[in-house]
Formats: sequence, structure tokens, C-alpha cells
Amino acid sequence: MELELLNQTEPTEEEEDKEFKAYESEHFLHSLAASGNIEGLEAALEDVEDLRTLTAVDKENRTILHCAANFHGNSKEIVRIILDKYKQLVVEEVKDESQWSVCFSSFVNAKDSCSLTALYLAAKRENLKICKELLLNNADWDIKQVLLYDFVAPALIV
Repeated sequence: MELELLNQTEPTEEEEDKEFKAYESEHFLHSLAASGNIEGLEAALEDVEDLRTLTAVDKENRTILHCAANFHGNSKEIVRIILDKYKQLVVEEVKDESQWSVCFSSFVNAKDSCSLTALYLAAKRENLKICKELLLNNADWDIKQVLLYDFVAPALIV
């Protein structure tokens, strides 16, 4: 076993490109959200007709909301677009109105494979506008996660 680990080589750039292209095609919405491509994401979301597609996770168990929150650009608009589409689909698909808030809360507060939420990822990137947007949409303020980034608390109080 140890010998196998020692004999493994780093993937070539070509292999990494191939893996990224496969990931990109499989998770097109994730890629659009992660790149901050608002126009592209809006267009792609027009074709999304079910919650299953919108809530799909990548290999790190991240939703498109995680990807948007982890974006370097600090644009709350991309988060708002995703949340608006989610709300629309919940209303269309979930007939029991009492379950709407439960569904929405589970999406906003979904945890990835490292148990990180979109709010945590936005705080880590110092995306204060995204943090505010998520908190306005009932993201759980998990103080254990966010305390690591104490710049967030004073900025959100303003």
C-alpha cells in the first residue's frame, strides 16, 4: 500500500484540464455561480424546472449557493438570483405551504462535506454583501463558525 502511494504521480496539466471540463459540464450551474457569471446563470436558471436540479451538489457536497458565496467578487446579486429561483420552485413543487420555510431553510443552511455553510464561505472570503443577503434570507448565524472571522460581526451591525 505504501509503495503504491509513493509511485503515484501528480496529474499533468492536461489531466487536470480534462477533470475540470468534466466537472464543468456535469455541474454547469456550479461553474456559473463560482465564476460570478450573473447573465449566464440567469439564462441557465430559466431552463431549470425542478428543485432536484437546483439543489444538486458537487463532489464536495456544495450547492450552487455555496459556490456563489465562495465567489471572489462579493456580488449579492448572484445569491439573490439563486434564492429567488429556489423560492419560485418551492412554491411550484411543494404543495404544503407549511413546509416552504423548512425547505428554504434547509437550502440556505445546507452544509458541504466539511460541514461549512454558504454563510461561512462568504464570511471567509470577507463577502459582507453576500453575508448580509444570506442573513436576510434566514441563514443560521452559527457563531462557532463565524467567530473565526470576527470582522463579520461588526460589519453586519452597521
